[in-house]
Amino acid sequence: MANYLINGTITCAPEELDMFLEAVTEHISLTRAEPGNISFDIKQSIPGSCKFLVSEQFNDQVAFEVHTVRTRASPWWNKTKHIPRMLTYSGD
Repeated sequence: MANYLINGTITCAPEELDMFLEAVTEHISLTRAEPGNISFDIKQSIPGSCKFLVSEQFNDQVAFEVHTVRTRASPWWNKTKHIPRMLTYSGD
């Protein structure tokens, strides 16, 4: 089975840190429950930082695309779509 990997960072503004921390908890939980999700983590690079390390693994690109559709309709996206992301995508 192929794997689809996403890695990178997301960096919020200091004044958005509390909102981000609150919103990301549900986003992580919902994503981990998705069919085709193997692993999903968004963690602060260091405690108190506004920079977060993103690591995602899905069974394949189709599972990731389903995740993306769900995400774009979620409160998470409505709150964070303006926050810069630097992500790389790769698949087997």
